[in-house]
Amino acid sequence: MNQEKMTAQSILGATIGGVIEWYDFACYGYFAVTIGNLFFPSSDPTISLLLSFLTFGMSFFMRPVGGIIFGSLGDRIGRKPVFAMTVLFMTAFTFLIGVLPTYSQVGILAPILLILLRLLQAVSAGGELTGAFTYALEHSKPTRRGLNGAFVEAGGSMAYFLGTIVALIVNAVVPADQMDTYGWRIPFWFAGVLGIVGIIIRMRLHESPVFEKMKSKGELKHSPIKEAFKSHKWAMVFVFGLACFQNVGVYMENTYFANYLSTVAGFSSSISLISTALAIVTTICVMPFFGILSDRIGRVKVLTLSTVLGLVAAYPIFLGLSSKIVALAIISHMFFGIIVGIFIGTVPATMPELFPANVRYGGMSVPYNISVSIFGGLAPTFSTLFIKYTGNPLSPAYYIMIGAVITGLTLFGIAMKDGLVTSHKKELAPKSMLFKKGANQTTSGNS
Repeated sequence: MNQEKMTAQSILGATIGGVIEWYDFACYGYFAVTIGNLFFPSSDPTISLLLSFLTFGMSFFMRPVGGIIFGSLGDRIGRKPVFAMTVLFMTAFTFLIGVLPTYSQVGILAPILLILLRLLQAVSAGGELTGAFTYALEHSKPTRRGLNGAFVEAGGSMAYFLGTIVALIVNAVVPADQMDTYGWRIPFWFAGVLGIVGIIIRMRLHESPVFEKMKSKGELKHSPIKEAFKSHKWAMVFVFGLACFQNVGVYMENTYFANYLSTVAGFSSSISLISTALAIVTTICVMPFFGILSDRIGRVKVLTLSTVLGLVAAYPIFLGLSSKIVALAIISHMFFGIIVGIFIGTVPATMPELFPANVRYGGMSVPYNISVSIFGGLAPTFSTLFIKYTGNPLSPAYYIMIGAVITGLTLFGIAMKDGLVTSHKKELAPKSMLFKKGANQTTSGNS
């Protein structure tokens, strides 16, 4: 197999896991109201929705556990076997949600089982995306890391698009009085089909050549995460900060906005889903262009553009979403999709470039998943609470602005790294493309 074909197969294999991982989150987010009513019944619909979102968010706190387990394994036994495990587990747990009994059938056992499966899903997901970033980087030329990384991250957006289409079909085909009975289950059953395809693709992948080279030279670490904490602390801090705006943006655009448009702005569920689908398509289209741009002018400049736009435009975007004008709401949603696309088209190549290969998977997984737990998983919950307790339907914009500020400060720290980490320079691996084309071009995926 020639190198170009092997690289294309590797990128596809890395992408498919993201499709399965985020498809689940899309399904849960789009059917959060139904799930809340069936598993957390209450006389107050807002309470049921909040409990549903809390289950969504609470599961994220298990993701760092998955990051530790699978990240460590990925640096010790290889990227390929861990890839196969994560996609298998995610598929199984997602499918099982679709066959759970509801509260009316088994009482308190229903929400307990739902929460348990969500927690197990989160453990599996904790080793997925950072592994995909690692695998893609290690199969890419330095000048194509941004583009290839964008394709991997696009898998998550494609999953949300797929989830949106499935949700639209279910809403159109299943009678309204049957939605609570079996309609909401169909998207979760479909995950089983996706999973089988994903497992077949993952099993046919080649091991990372970077990992094989480290193994042959005896350069693997017995405790890679411990080594990362010891020698690459600043890199881990930077990953935490970068993941903040990434996950605030993704979960607001793809999960919360659909519920906001239907429950706060008063649009129909179909309009909400169509708006989400168009925003996701916009994001997918934008990502490769800015991945390429980051390969040419450097990652930090492109990421900074996104965070500045997020800070400035968040409030106007919510004005548009709540305007009661369909076209304006959809355009606002799509514009936020552009902002998110700029960032997530660039960050997959940025994070792994901060680490040497022998601690890359685990060193990235831990801070990334902690950040996801705080800023991503709780985005719908915090946004709902902001509105409930402030009475201001535009208040979720502040959540986006907070995420933009935190990540903006992180980018400033990376840009000023020579001054900020003078006494810890050895903590940082060469950043071949963080700032400009040609810098450390000889640094390849095995750096």
